Amino acid sequence: MKVGQLVECDFGDYAYDSNKQPVDDCDGRIAPEMVKNRLAVVLNFKLNQGAVVVPVSSSKDANKVQRGLHVFIDPMHVTRTIFYDARDRWALCDHVQQVSKKRLKTVKGNGKYIVDVLPPHLVADIQKGIIAAINAKALLQLAKVVVPVAQVGTVAPLVVDASNSVDNAA
Repeated sequence: MKVGQLVECDFGDYAYDSNKQPVDDCDGRIAPEMVKNRLAVVLNFKLNQGAVVVPVSSSKDANKVQRGLHVFIDPMHVTRTIFYDARDRWALCDHVQQVSKKRLKTVKGNGKYIVDVLPPHLVADIQKGIIAAINAKALLQLAKVVVPVAQVGTVAPLVVDASNSVDNAA
């Protein structure tokens, strides 16, 4: 799986009591933790048994969008299937988490496997949303790096905005 790839992730479900009411049981999910089978964006698939993902939702939270915690995913980036229709979606950067690779599946639809990979600029926006979610926006201010570049026998500094870089190695 690649960085930026949309996959299906089974986040599990809440634990329920005998009256089918959610209970705060640490052996299951507890609200507001992410639940159910849903799209997720892969950000790191290089962990031993796990992967870092950001869940995707079609429910808009305008406050979190405005704060940069939820990043818009245009419907053109998601292949239509019987299950996934053309609708606006958001990457929920405030729900970034490591999951077991066993929870992840390549999206299947229309009788084949579908590999949708988000463009690098959108992955960078999601990474910035995670930085906002962990209250580390100051890191973005420090992201300018000076890199020496050889120019016809001389070395001149080149300013690179590292906040826009994406390591897209899978």
